[in-house]
This record gives sequence, C-alpha cells and structure tokens, in this order.
Amino acid sequence: MYFPFHTQEIRLVDILPGAWKDEIQCILRHASVSNNPSYKALSYVWGAAKATRRSIIVDGNTHLVTVNLEHALRRIRQPGTMRTFWIDALSINQDDNEERSTQVGMMRNIYARASEVVIYLGDAPHHEFADSASKKKLNYAHEVCCLISLLAQTSDLENVPPFDVESRPRLDSFYQRNVFEALRYLMRSSWWNRIWVIQEIVVPQNIILHYDTTTAPWDMFVKAAQNYTKNSFAPRISSFPREYSDVLSFFSRIVLDIYHLRCQWGKAETTTLLSLLRQFSNRKASDDRDKVYALLGLV
Repeated sequence: MYFPFHTQEIRLVDILPGAWKDEIQCILRHASVSNNPSYKALSYVWGAAKATRRSIIVDGNTHLVTVNLEHALRRIRQPGTMRTFWIDALSINQDDNEERSTQVGMMRNIYARASEVVIYLGDAPHHEFADSASKKKLNYAHEVCCLISLLAQTSDLENVPPFDVESRPRLDSFYQRNVFEALRYLMRSSWWNRIWVIQEIVVPQNIILHYDTTTAPWDMFVKAAQNYTKNSFAPRISSFPREYSDVLSFFSRIVLDIYHLRCQWGKAETTTLLSLLRQFSNRKASDDRDKVYALLGLV
C-alpha cells in the first residue's frame, strides 16, 4: 500500500464515489509538489489512540481508521464524483518514522497549497426534545448554522432575532433554548481543543467547515463573531440571558483568536513561539512535546 517517496512528493487520497452506506474505497497516489497538484486537505481530530477502529478499503486492501476519520470520509465523499484529498492518517505511512518526520515537516506547505481545507467538526447529537405541547426534532447542525448565518448578516444585531424586542417573549421557548444549546454543542467539538489544527486553519486561503450534514464557510463564522463582539455592549445585547451570552462570547473569542492569527500570517507578520504557546496553552495534544512541534511551522 505504501511505496517510498521521491524528493518533495506527497501522497494523495482519491475517495471513490459512493452512497452514504456504501463501503468507503480510496486509492493512494504520489504527486510531486513542484507540479502543483490539485487537492483539498482534511483537518479533523483523530480520536483516542486505542479507540475502536473501522475498516475502509485502500488500494483494494482492508485498512483500519479511527471512527472519527471514517465518519469524516463519509461526510466528504460524494455520490457521483471522485474527490482528491490529503489526509494525514492515510497520506503518511504511520509505521515509517522517517517518512512521518519528513512529511510532518512539510505539512505547513501542504495545507497552504491546498485548493481548500475542509474542517470536520464531527457529528451533531440527534436528540428528540419535548416541550409542553408537542415533540419536535431539532436538527442541531442546521439550526446552529442558521443562527451563525443570522449573526453574520448584519452589524446591527439589536434589530434582528433573537435580540430584537419582538423576540424577547420567546427567549425561554423550547426552540430558543435548544438553538443556543446547539451552539454550545458545536463549540464542544474536540476540534476546537486540539493544538495540531491551529496550523491547519491558519495557513490556507479557503476554508469550509463540515458539521454533521451541514457545511458553512469559515468567513461566515468570522463575520458572526465580529458582529456579536461589536454589539455585545449594546443595551439589548448586554441584557441578554447570561446562559446565552456566555456561549456567544465563547464562540466569538475562539473564532476571533484564530482570525487574528490568520491575519498576521496573511500579512507575513512575525510571531514568536512563546506568544503562540501562551495563546494556545489550553489546547490539547496526546504528547506534551507536540504543543511545541504543532506550532513551529507558524514561527
């Protein structure tokens, strides 16, 4: 399945078309970086090293991957079109320490050269909630993206729901409570807590987020965070219920921290490893040394 690289080569993953329930099938191929190959790159969380594994087919052979990667592959696969990705767990021979070291050193350029980076935030919970009158199913992924889209559409949040006067009587409704719970679940995704993903979101030009069945552009998240931060001291916003404003503030802070680092990177402004370590000290890694290695590419 894995063959040695020539200088400045990477391994791309062709994900063959298939329906949701079909077995996942991929083909690996080498590509020279100097030829500017066309590909997207996947940013995701591996999951626990000893977690349950799922089988996929790679070059005709059974290959075990983490549950999270298997879910991500199903989400990004298309029913009628082959898609080409760089995916670290498949594109790098994880049993070859020399290859792994070389390829990890190339990751900044791999993500920077990708036509698009797809961030997989995981699957949303699928709960059925009941209010006093009826049972309703809430599509967490769809509803939270609608909320973020609404925040992104106007800089004057005092005059749009759920912040406007007309919406206030409904703030404690079944729907509103669970929309904000949906945002809380989104921000609980382990992707936001991992150190390795910082480089993967800072260096690319184009970013799309996948959350369950829903996709959204990164720029929409940024605009929503900017608008909320700008309006957070306005009377109607500052008097918003604490449990709602807390999650909105957390969302905005996390998104804008990454946005500002992307701006620095885009302007070629220098930063220090120490400042990055301070900024992202709360992010997790399976090995504490990775907290340094994961950020070195940004210095």
